[in-house]
Amino acid sequence: MKLLLHLESYAVLLFCGDLIPTNIPALTIEEWQNVTEAIKISHKDGINSLFGLSYEGLTQVVGLSDALARKILKRETLMPTLFYALHNLEKEGIGVTTIYEDNYPAGLHVLKEEPPILYYVGDLSLIDGKMIAIGGRDHQDTSEKQLTTACMQKALIENRTLIIGD
Repeated sequence: MKLLLHLESYAVLLFCGDLIPTNIPALTIEEWQNVTEAIKISHKDGINSLFGLSYEGLTQVVGLSDALARKILKRETLMPTLFYALHNLEKEGIGVTTIYEDNYPAGLHVLKEEPPILYYVGDLSLIDGKMIAIGGRDHQDTSEKQLTTACMQKALIENRTLIIGD
């Protein structure tokens, strides 16, 4: 699988992603939404305009808070590691898409807090069909396991795509 991404996708992967083992925290979805709003208000070309901006540019031109600007600058130092991580995903056949890509599932755009990044294996277009998401605790008791199994069997019978979150 060949990963071909827009520059905006590299930005969201770098600033919000969890691909890189680091103690530099990623931006939360709420913080990312604040950044994208600030970019729009400042009339910058897009989210990729964050690359290379100084602290002053982030705070004075874009209008980000001190904390958010510092967080972005720290995450920018991880770019080489991000490329290495993406290379490893590509070798393993794991796909990546973001809210900036054409193949991002349209059904997720309606969510208030749409996930900015999706990692997947297989045919991503299946998510645009009938789907069911199953979530729950990591350690289930017997009745919870039975209920989960029943839901999964029903989803298979109805030919639904199964979404499993982390």
